[in-house]
Amino acid sequence: MLGVNSPSNIANLIQNVLGSYSIKVNIAKEFKDLYKNDIKKAINNQSLINHPNYINNYLIEKLQLNNNLKFKVTKNNLFVLEYRSNDKTLTKKVLTTCLNQIIIYNESLELSAERNILTIIDAPLTPLTHFKPKKKSNVIIGFILGLILSILTITIKTTYNSYNKKILNK
Repeated sequence: MLGVNSPSNIANLIQNVLGSYSIKVNIAKEFKDLYKNDIKKAINNQSLINHPNYINNYLIEKLQLNNNLKFKVTKNNLFVLEYRSNDKTLTKKVLTTCLNQIIIYNESLELSAERNILTIIDAPLTPLTHFKPKKKSNVIIGFILGLILSILTITIKTTYNSYNKKILNK
């Protein structure tokens, strides 16, 4: 979570910085060693060209930075940076790298006169447990709610139809 001193257009600016190709490349470069074996296999299988641009694109796709990296603003003008992955440590590393990249961009691009407009409130932590929706309970709750709503709809409809027949018969 990030806090901002002046929330004017900073949200759009951070959104654009996170969406930029150059920041994704910088994040991907941090994970080159982690995926070294996968890169070698892909190059040997000739499914990847041994060129830095292709390798960076491969890493961006492998990390799914285009899909799994999300940014949103809360009601209190706090920014939430999310990255979804099954690997807890990878999630923490990606988020930490993103925060570091945002801070570097803040300083290098001089996003504001004061270079410390961004404050890291909650640093990325490794999740204690894996979160997964409970499909079984969601289906059961949906079934029960659907049953109740259908019974309620049928009851209202039959009551309305019988009331109309009584008025028309008088």
